[in-house]
Amino acid sequence: MATVAHCLYCFDALAANLENRSPLVLSAIEESWPDYPKGSDDGDSDNETPAEAE
Repeated sequence: MATVAHCLYCFDALAANLENRSPLVLSAIEESWPDYPKGSDDGDSDNETPAEAE
């Protein structure tokens, strides 16, 4: 099964092609993935209850 880094590598390869640039190498993505922000701390939650969403 693909890791998150493998998925990011695929998306970067597609984006690089559309943006006419060279894609990142997998090792660079694997090294930078732990530093990538994993969530939002700004209070804008996707876990709103239905009453809050109205």
